[in-house]
Amino acid sequence: MMKYRYCMIPLLAALTLLGCSKSFLTAKPSTDISTLDSLPDYEQLLNNYIMTQTASLPILSADEYYYPTYARWEATLTATERNAYIWADSLYAGEDPIEDWDNSYQQIYYANVILASLPNVAVTPTNMSQYNLVKGWAYFARGFALYNLVSEFATLYDSSTAAQDLGMPIHVTPDVSEALPRSTMKQTYAQIFADLAQADALLPLNGSPSNLTQPSKIATWALYARIYLSIRNYPLALQYADSCIQHGITLMDYNTLDTSSYGPINTINPETIFWCTVPIQYEATVVGPSATSTIDTNLYASYDTNDLRKHVYFFVSSGQVFMKSGYTGSQGGSYPFTGIAADEIYLIQAECLAWAGNTTAAMQSLNTLLAKRYVHGAKLPTAVTPQAVLPLIWTERKKELVWRGLRWGDLKRYNKEGQNITLTRVLNGQTINLPPNDLRYVMPIPQYEINLSGIAQNPR
Repeated sequence: MMKYRYCMIPLLAALTLLGCSKSFLTAKPSTDISTLDSLPDYEQLLNNYIMTQTASLPILSADEYYYPTYARWEATLTATERNAYIWADSLYAGEDPIEDWDNSYQQIYYANVILASLPNVAVTPTNMSQYNLVKGWAYFARGFALYNLVSEFATLYDSSTAAQDLGMPIHVTPDVSEALPRSTMKQTYAQIFADLAQADALLPLNGSPSNLTQPSKIATWALYARIYLSIRNYPLALQYADSCIQHGITLMDYNTLDTSSYGPINTINPETIFWCTVPIQYEATVVGPSATSTIDTNLYASYDTNDLRKHVYFFVSSGQVFMKSGYTGSQGGSYPFTGIAADEIYLIQAECLAWAGNTTAAMQSLNTLLAKRYVHGAKLPTAVTPQAVLPLIWTERKKELVWRGLRWGDLKRYNKEGQNITLTRVLNGQTINLPPNDLRYVMPIPQYEINLSGIAQNPR
């Protein structure tokens, strides 16, 4: 599975077609990838490493890390990551490419090529299983990519304004020369859910144990749970989290891990439901021995002495705390895991049960996870009232899902729920604040995209 990270797959010259293009919405490919004409070709294209890439900027903008000195911030390699740290109005400072945008639309393009070409494949009893896998995988990839885009480059979904709020340009054909405006949030999420419904109908129940970038029904349900939680539809998020848990997703016991290792969790592990990561475009996202981002001291201090996550997730060097490799393991090197895993699903289940007022069941779900994270026999955190259980779950969510690319979206959701969280950076003696629900919670669309396609920009 990891081989796709280090080399492009050998599909003749086809995979070079978008490498020099600045806009995946308007630029014409130089090579006709639609000449690919077999199920093995399509499956190999879906296994291309670009299909495993998610967003970096939400990690860089969240409150999980800090720069201990102004000199360290100033020495960061790109203006974009420096600006993301301080939530600057001008985020990219003319830098390109912005892979958070480009990679997702490249994923959508590849999925559209496959979906447009599949009707030309003769379906037989022999290839039916592979045909359904490829088709379902393409729908999953397109829906996931569109969700990642709308999560980063649009406001948080609000059912009362979704018919007017701007979402994403929706491409469902391989014609990238077609100039499309931004759809509404309602239309964008309708497309995401339509794609996931197709994936759910076509994919096998379980994925391949040796290829965790291949989705499954359970991965689709897990993605549904993540999305419905993010848009605050807690009953449906609970429904899909329950389905994942009822069909046997597995938690690791951290008591069995080598906490002295930089990569104590193997890349192939029972908790991973769908594997993906971020491109190493920005130094600050790096994990493992080469990590440079210093973990927030209050976050590190929040782990109990008997909480094994303190040693599984972090290492200390010269008195500062850095991220280990997480679910990418030693094979993943410097790439942080941003996929979907069983721990996230248990936290979704616990939170949604708490929102429903079922405190006892919420704590049971949370402690099913925490029992695998604490030293055996240690006292676990408790909450006995509805008023106490949700804050506890939010705290454990922050501690469990650190550096997974989810914190930024959680902050947006919490503020929409009225938590009024203000983020603060102190840099060179200056205090910089990000108020709740600020326009800067929405990333600007790269200017080169605006110039080429003319779509509406996000205000900052």
